[in-house]
Amino acid sequence: MNAPASFFARRMYKQWMTKKDNEIAKKDAKILSEATGIAQSDISKIENGSANPTVKLLQRLAEGLNMSLKVEFVPKSSVVVR
Repeated sequence: MNAPASFFARRMYKQWMTKKDNEIAKKDAKILSEATGIAQSDISKIENGSANPTVKLLQRLAEGLNMSLKVEFVPKSSVVVR
């Protein structure tokens, strides 16, 4: 009888944590939106990978996070095929 109860407890905990994570993410997005002037919906799109932000937008996000944006080119590792 403990196994089913344990299963449901884990399931309920996971649902609760997902809800809490979503609430935290919404609050964080709101704070970041206020700090950068970027709409929360646009921040959400960037977070979930459905947006293609410009460098200018990334600079605004970096400023809002009190960070510097660093874009760099690095050499690819060379592969020798024999």
